[in-house]
Amino acid sequence: MPTLAPRALLLALLAGTTLGTAARAQVGKPLPNADRDDAPAKPKPKPAQPAPVYPPGKYRVSITGFTVNHETEDDMLQRDGKGDEVYFSVQVLRTKADGTLDTYPLTSRLVESAVYGDRNGFPNRVAAGSRSDQGGLQTGDRVTLPSPIVLFEGALSGGLLVTPTIWEWDGQSLDDRRLELAWKDLMKVPGGRILNQFSPTGGPRSFGNYPTIRGAGYQELTVYPCPGCFLSEFTNTPACGIVCPDPLNVNRPIGINMSSGFRPTAVRIGTGNLESFLAGKNVGDFPIEYKDERKGGGDYTLTLRLERIP
Repeated sequence: MPTLAPRALLLALLAGTTLGTAARAQVGKPLPNADRDDAPAKPKPKPAQPAPVYPPGKYRVSITGFTVNHETEDDMLQRDGKGDEVYFSVQVLRTKADGTLDTYPLTSRLVESAVYGDRNGFPNRVAAGSRSDQGGLQTGDRVTLPSPIVLFEGALSGGLLVTPTIWEWDGQSLDDRRLELAWKDLMKVPGGRILNQFSPTGGPRSFGNYPTIRGAGYQELTVYPCPGCFLSEFTNTPACGIVCPDPLNVNRPIGINMSSGFRPTAVRIGTGNLESFLAGKNVGDFPIEYKDERKGGGDYTLTLRLERIP
């Protein structure tokens, strides 16, 4: 058996003493709280409180954004900016509790928005879209407006008739604006020719059996083609020489049909169908699509937001 040198033997004895002391020190030492049976239970996180559901009676109706399903056939030289440039023109008509039309300008009105698109060279526009670092709308863009376009806010004792439209912007000249001016003459409040289409009970004379558009399961609002909200300039080909002016190369609504003109969608909103649409929630989004037929190429979906407010 090998014999340890005196110095090595002394070091080994000291090491054993140190380890033994440390091991004895652990005997009887309480375990950490996490490993003890009698450790107090950790408090459970409180569940998130649901948002309060406001009582019926006061509402807000607004446009919060849009999707470019397909961009329009725009100016090839892009003189009006890169990609599409669009704006909203929305007629809001309110009926009183007795069903008659309220044409007071601050209650019923024609609402127009800023132009959204490429700001390069157009500083008054709101930048929107991905065509350039300054904006410009193209297929696939989903735009949330920096500020919603509020169409109505307050107590709803009667009803609303909302006719939202989205327009492609091409210029500021009178020729560029001829359809826009015709639209305003038709839809303005008071004095617009469309107001003659309404019966004494506040609804269009041909309201009749309007279709119901249903959204995802519970969503329901009444929607119908607005009678009288009709621009026919696209249905007639003017007599001209070799080159005819393009009826689409002006400020014009998206959703035209070269056979039947432009017939916008109107949404009738009352407390009954609005509460059915919200289905116990405070907020619901209702999509409205406008798609050009045969010519124009544009296909946009705007988002109409309906909210119950305190």
